[in-house]
Parts: sequence; C-alpha cells; structure tokens
Amino acid sequence: FLLIGLCLALINKFASKYFNLAKIICGVLALCAFAVTIWLMTKYYLSDVKDGGYYTNVSTLWLTLSSVGLVILLAILLFFFSKKITADHTKKIVFGAVSIALAYALSYVRLFRMPQGGSITLCSLLPIMIYSYYFGTRNGVTVGLIYGFLQAITDAWIIHPMQFLLDYPIAFSFIGLAGIFKEHKILDKIPALQLILGGIIGSTLRYLSHVLSGIFAFEVYAPEGFSGVAWGFLYNTFAFVDIAIALVAGGILFVNRRLVKQLDKFATVQKGFSIKDKNINSDNTPSNENPNEVINENTDEVINENTENIVSESSTDNLTCKDCCEVKDNTTTND
Repeated sequence: FLLIGLCLALINKFASKYFNLAKIICGVLALCAFAVTIWLMTKYYLSDVKDGGYYTNVSTLWLTLSSVGLVILLAILLFFFSKKITADHTKKIVFGAVSIALAYALSYVRLFRMPQGGSITLCSLLPIMIYSYYFGTRNGVTVGLIYGFLQAITDAWIIHPMQFLLDYPIAFSFIGLAGIFKEHKILDKIPALQLILGGIIGSTLRYLSHVLSGIFAFEVYAPEGFSGVAWGFLYNTFAFVDIAIALVAGGILFVNRRLVKQLDKFATVQKGFSIKDKNINSDNTPSNENPNEVINENTDEVINENTENIVSESSTDNLTCKDCCEVKDNTTTND
C-alpha cells in the first residue's frame, strides 16, 4: 500500500494527466487482491475451522449482517456528515502514507497483548487521527481501512472472512472519523477538544465492531458464568484503553498552539500558480487558454492591478527568483 501511494504521488507530481488512470488501475488491483483474500479465508473456514469442531457457535449469517450493517452505517456517516476537502493530491497521498507507516510502527510497541487477539499499544492510532483531522474524514477512513489490513498481518486472529472484516478493516476505518468536528468547525477554537471528541466517536464505533465479532464468532472463549454477549462487551474494552492513550497524547500535543499552527501550515494548500505556466485573466484567475503565453494583450492593466496579489498569493514553490525579477521589471517599465 505504501508503494502504491508513493507511485501515485510521483505520477501526480511528474505526469498528472495520468493520475486518474493510475488511481483506477490501483483500485482494480486492490479489489482483485481483496476478492482473492476473502475467497482464501472462506476456503480456510470451510475446510479447517468449521470441520475442526472447536468453533461450533460461529454464526455466518449474523457476522455477514453485522459487516454489511456497519459498512452501511459508515457510508451514511460519510455521506451526510463528511465534507470534501480540497487538498493537493501529492501532499494528501504522502501524508497518508507517512501516517500509515507511523501507526504501523507504533503498533509494534505493545503495552499489553490480549489472549484472543487485540492489543494495547503506544499511541498507534494517533497518526491516523491527526491525518483525519487535517485531511478530512473521507481520506481518514481510507487511511484507517488500509491500516486495518496491515493490522491483519501484524496481529492476526482470523477464523472467518466476515469476522476478519469486522475486526480489522471495518473497525479501524471508523478511526478515520476523528476529524469530523474539525470539518464542521465545531469547537473550532479548541482543537484539542475537537480531536478528542472525534476520536471518542471513532473508537466507540470501532468497539462496536469488535463486540459484534466477539459475540458471533468467539463465543466459545467465554469463561464459565459469562454469556457470549457479556464476554464480547467485556473482552473488547481494551479498545477504549488503547484509544485513551492516543487521546491523552493527542490532547497534550494539540494544547500547544505553536505546534497546531505548524501542522496547519504543512497541511494547508497554498493556492497559487506560476506566471510562466498560466495566463492571467482580468479577474485575477488563471486561465487554461493559451498556456504558453505569459500575459495577454491587456498586459499593462493586469500587471499594474494584480502584480502585488500574484506575488503575495502564489506559493514560493511556484515563483522562482527569475519570475519575481520579471514581474518587477515589467512593473517598472509600465510605470
């Protein structure tokens, strides 16, 4: 996944016209890999788990209904409560890959490992939460989904394909909802509280996903005196401890206003354009017509009125020293 993200970032940077095609190809490859994975897990369940006689209370029907229900719930939340965040594709992909890598590395720092799967880690979910906070819940859910698949490799406890979906990709996708308060500018002056409340919502839904998996797949592990439902709710409380550590760390970080401003600076897309690459209309917007022309016939009026705005609004990455000198020379000539 990290390699795919890196390839997409490079394509967007150096061959942006092929970016949409590259996304489609990567999406098709990912869906094919997912289909093969589910098929192999189904084969494993039917041949080894079901015939083994140990997991006798696995309910395929309820596991399937739970998976479908949570996916629909997630889709509804994204449709009604998420907003499309305008962000540079390269920055979005690179930051997403870095967030996944950090979360994956921190997941190896286990403070406590549960006997039937699951663990309490050192802030492994915090990078995903911060990414969702700055790049939106839609992108955050995607990053959480990828991280869930990686967790299935790191700390796998899988007996059924639907249980796999509940415990890994679906559960960790909900962590991507951590930025929902930021998107709607609720409590906008208290970024730490925005992150914490968003993290609580995401972790609660993650807990629900784990509980449904425990009830319908792992009832056999319930100790004497506990029903499958009671044990499912009790066992998976580790998810709250895991997220609590991340929330405390995130709250401490976001109390530092200087750090928040620095993160805002990295995540904010600076809207600008190169004078050499874009034509300038009279309304101070770039035009796609005649991209090789620097300035149209109304050069004098445009330069006099808009030069200061162009220099101030364009990012330093787009304006080179030569560009600035050209603008200054033209302005002097016009004066």
